[in-house]
Amino acid sequence: MHNRPSPSGLAMTAPNLGALYLEHREKLIRVAAAVLHQNGLHDGAMDVVQQVFEELLERPPAGHVNSWEALLVQRTKQRAIDHGRKQHADKRGPSFDDDFDLHDPTAEEVLERAEAAIDLVARRGDLLDAMSHLTDNERHVIVRQEFDEVARAELADELGVTPPRISQIRKSALDKLRAHMEKE
Repeated sequence: MHNRPSPSGLAMTAPNLGALYLEHREKLIRVAAAVLHQNGLHDGAMDVVQQVFEELLERPPAGHVNSWEALLVQRTKQRAIDHGRKQHADKRGPSFDDDFDLHDPTAEEVLERAEAAIDLVARRGDLLDAMSHLTDNERHVIVRQEFDEVARAELADELGVTPPRISQIRKSALDKLRAHMEKE
């Protein structure tokens, strides 16, 4: 522990952050993981905890802290919420304000956008048709891994197979999808 002057001029004892980290790390990771999981995320808990301690190093709390554990849990929850919001924003892309263009589109731009939308709908239809040619397990693996971003080990537990078997099923499904899409 080291002393630093408090705003009142009296020496205030700051905790050893390394010792706090070692003592509370596992609990804080579980707290962060629970908050992230509630927001549909399955990783990032360790990053959240590391960010909390980096912030404490840069800006230690002013004044007396009654419970460092409570402070760490509170900050971890808040950083996990912030992390979840950022991840969801990254997936959605830029905000409306960032992507909004005030100029009136030309007829050519409208036509290009319409053609792009029609092409996208056609490709989605082709993909849905191709997906109908997969087995139930292949379809489940593709949807859960590619769209839901479920880890291979978790998916293996769901289906009662090994993680390498999930890789085999995924490869087979992707090969079938590619072949069907190339035929179209």
